[in-house]
Parts: sequence; structure tokens; C-alpha cells
Amino acid sequence: MIDINSLSWNERLRLLRAVKDWSQEKAADMCGTQQKTYWDWEKGKRFPHKNNRKAIANAFGVTEADIFGESLKGA
Repeated sequence: MIDINSLSWNERLRLLRAVKDWSQEKAADMCGTQQKTYWDWEKGKRFPHKNNRKAIANAFGVTEADIFGESLKGA
């Protein structure tokens, strides 16, 4: 069993995509961005801007806090 709270925001993003059985290209499309940007998010190379975080949460049907949790402090 995976403890979701122990995962970083980008690991949660990757897990949500796997649960949906989406490719990175599909996830990027659903989040309103390009595949390269989505890949950067999943790798933790970039932190999504506020409008992107909202789009990501909406695409996966969760709240921003569900994905980004503590990462939202100071963002």
C-alpha cells in the first residue's frame, strides 16, 4: 500500500496519471499544457504556476492540496 502523504507533489502527479491510465501527452492536453512542460512537472524540474495547478487539479478531479499539499506554502 502506498502512503500518498509520503510522496512528493511530482510523484503524486505521476501516480494520478497512472491511475487514469493517461500518457504524458494525454495528461498534458487535459491540463492545458505541452507534453514537455508536463514532463518537467513530473520530474520535479518545474513547479506549476497557480493557474496550472488549478488546471491540473481539475483534470484529475482532486484539489490542489491533494497534489501539492505542503508545496503550496510560499508558492
